[in-house]
Amino acid sequence: MQAGWGQFTGSHTTDPDRPHSGVRIENNTVRNTRWDGIATVNATDVRIAGNRVDGCEGGIYVKSVAGGPLRAVEITGNQVTSCGVRDWLAVRADDAGPITDVAVTGNVVPCSRVRYYGSVTPRTGTTLDCPPARGVSA
Repeated sequence: MQAGWGQFTGSHTTDPDRPHSGVRIENNTVRNTRWDGIATVNATDVRIAGNRVDGCEGGIYVKSVAGGPLRAVEITGNQVTSCGVRDWLAVRADDAGPITDVAVTGNVVPCSRVRYYGSVTPRTGTTLDCPPARGVSA
């Protein structure tokens, strides 16, 4: 059996003036990657839905970059199991790149493995799966 790839899908473009847009990652099964199963960096209008991530080092990871605020991030209906030491589901806003209009709902993942970093603002009318503790900035 061949060892897993570094990551199933994702992006690494960090120019805040050139974000990816309209990214859809839906209904995939990702197993045994050496890094995060699914990840996007500097991508706005993102929908990650209905995926199964199993046995990867990390699960689903969305990140902004300095000077590149992002909006409209949906992570819904995914299942993450048996991953390694990295976060199993994370939304990470860079200090100078907030992420707004975020919907993280209906995912099957242990709350102890879900993290929100920096300025992450939920979509109006929604509650994030596994919200950060009160008094702690998302």
